[in-house]
Amino acid sequence: VSNKKSIKEIFDKRLGHIQAAYLRGSELFLYEATYDVVGDCEDIYYVDESTDNMLLSTFRMNLSANELELKKGKVLYGNYSIHLDLNAEYFYKKNYYFDKTILLKDDTELSMSSFTGRIPGKFAIKEYDDHLAAFIQNENSSSLKVFDQNLVEVNEIDEVAAGERIYSSRFMQERAYLVTFRQVDPLFTFDLTEISEPKLIGELKIPGVSHYLHPLSKDLLLGVGILRSQVEISLFDVSTQSDALKVDSLLLDDQRYLDVFYDHQKITVTGNIILLEAGKDIIVLRLEQTNLVELGQVSSGRYSKEIMIYNDILNVFTDNSVKQYELREGVPEIK
Repeated sequence: VSNKKSIKEIFDKRLGHIQAAYLRGSELFLYEATYDVVGDCEDIYYVDESTDNMLLSTFRMNLSANELELKKGKVLYGNYSIHLDLNAEYFYKKNYYFDKTILLKDDTELSMSSFTGRIPGKFAIKEYDDHLAAFIQNENSSSLKVFDQNLVEVNEIDEVAAGERIYSSRFMQERAYLVTFRQVDPLFTFDLTEISEPKLIGELKIPGVSHYLHPLSKDLLLGVGILRSQVEISLFDVSTQSDALKVDSLLLDDQRYLDVFYDHQKITVTGNIILLEAGKDIIVLRLEQTNLVELGQVSSGRYSKEIMIYNDILNVFTDNSVKQYELREGVPEIK
């Protein structure tokens, strides 16, 4: 696309169902899922006794190369979740028959680990240099596990929040945050400065439950959850060396859910503006230092939409319209 008036296709390759696609620097990673079909004979990594009906094929392309080539990597048998980090690719899945998780690392060679419990989501796993940290949900408690470069477990903080389940988690620089829930909403803080020796250093108990955590900066963390059947937006100061501090919160009138509870792409942060999608509606917030201000709500009229902020203008694109809203003074529609 160097010449916008003469866009040229330089590569074309047909694949099946793409489960995920990631860009890391100039490398493109593609993951193809194939069901009940085995094509040409090839090496397939079958690492447990499960009876899944899915093959996961990995592909990689260097976009800065003079000649583009899509290189096929390993083919895994099973329904894996994917985590691409700075140094390696990770794959994990819950084996329901044996109540354990299979964790794989692809870094030239394939390393494997298995353990009781499950990794509860894509934000519950993070690479730290030559180690991997992951939050694990067990039947009666939660834990933080640390693995070395060969996926050998080197440390664990276990029995965190006995009897509670994980609702959300985040890794931020040398800290990790975990929210569990039963009757109150504890926000746990972990120190990962020495990754092989993690420490639980703080626990903030607040009412409600945070379904999703979103870092706004190295010092501020946004929590989105439910309090007394209403959506609550919480702002935490995580600049201290121990407990996180709740510095502000908003209750959204007449809102019982947000799309970000189920899809992390349904939050947009541009500068100090925060957009949260709720079905056809968009909630517009502004961050003023350590305060949250609700500017207003707009309705797109569609569940399927794209949103973008440019020059303090909120643009809402649907299949048959474009609407613009002024963000300097609330969110009035621009006629």
